[in-house]
Amino acid sequence: SVLRLTVDLGLHSEKINKNYDAFTREIRRRLFWCVYSLDRQICSYFGRPFGIPEESITTRYPSLLDDSFITLTNLDVDDYSDLPNPNPSSKVIALAMYKIRRIQANIVRILYAPGAELPRKFTDLESWRIETYNELEHWFQVDVPKNFDIMNCKFNSIWFDLNYHYSKSILYGLSPKCPTLNETAFQIVLKSTKGTIDVFYNLCVNKKIGYTWVAVHN
Repeated sequence: SVLRLTVDLGLHSEKINKNYDAFTREIRRRLFWCVYSLDRQICSYFGRPFGIPEESITTRYPSLLDDSFITLTNLDVDDYSDLPNPNPSSKVIALAMYKIRRIQANIVRILYAPGAELPRKFTDLESWRIETYNELEHWFQVDVPKNFDIMNCKFNSIWFDLNYHYSKSILYGLSPKCPTLNETAFQIVLKSTKGTIDVFYNLCVNKKIGYTWVAVHN
């Protein structure tokens, strides 16, 4: 698969990335995180094992700098991901998507994958779920760009809403690890399911929905 090829090339490893110049390192990071996102999305929806475990991934996220600043000829830059980004960039969209895929992958691995164990720092499943819920809220409130000025494009932010509601549904819904719902979980699932329906209704009314396998799955 494509993900296996990225692993063979060492794109997942920051230690290997350091052997390359800043421009090549940036391209390697972009390629890995794009392939990673597709792998996590497809495997989560179809119940397949992930192509690479999370603990093996050490590569950093790509830079948010505009591509006009990322060139082969700029030899003064050691690492583009270390440079601040003073201008709006559409790359914040990709970064937000990378982060939600990691959260979703963690949910699927713990709640749905056979034989998965909780990280040692958690005493029980509920404490893990509370922390994951807080991570999801932080992503939605902080990491998700809120307007076109920040995104520097007219990306439809309703797709962030869809991922937010879907993630809450799989976090608190019925799963092999949680075969029953308590009142709190029931209320969260109720609201997130309604949120998902509202998103698709909005897309349908505005004729912006594409009937892909992802849409049908959701």
